[in-house]
Amino acid sequence: LSSEFGGSRSDEATGVAVDASGLVYLTGLTSSTNYFFATNAYSNFVGTNAPKKKAKGTNDVFVAVLNPGLASFDTNRCLLFGAAGNDQGHGLVVDPSGSAVYVVGQTTSPTNFPLMNARQTSLGGVKKSKADDAFVTKFTFP
Repeated sequence: LSSEFGGSRSDEATGVAVDASGLVYLTGLTSSTNYFFATNAYSNFVGTNAPKKKAKGTNDVFVAVLNPGLASFDTNRCLLFGAAGNDQGHGLVVDPSGSAVYVVGQTTSPTNFPLMNARQTSLGGVKKSKADDAFVTKFTFP
């Protein structure tokens, strides 16, 4: 079995996990504006709620969930998040029940990157930093 997917610009999967029911979770980065996993992807945005024109060289993080046969997406679990900078998912783990996914990666977004109860609340720990920061985030599914 195999599957290929993507939008009109660069898309890269960098992490994979499988839950107990066989759902396949992928994370990575996309610079596409026509998201490949769901026509209603904008309702799954975290940190923004509308399509955006991407600046050259910027990415958002995706979590795509494929059904066990790899032929279709579980669109209720697909996510897209990021802000104005370069945001990338590098790895993920899923709890065995499939009720939560943890994503790790990096961001250069100085503002509007989705943070809740963050240990560090600004990029690079200071205003106007040009550094990349690491992130970890948890999403839960009903």
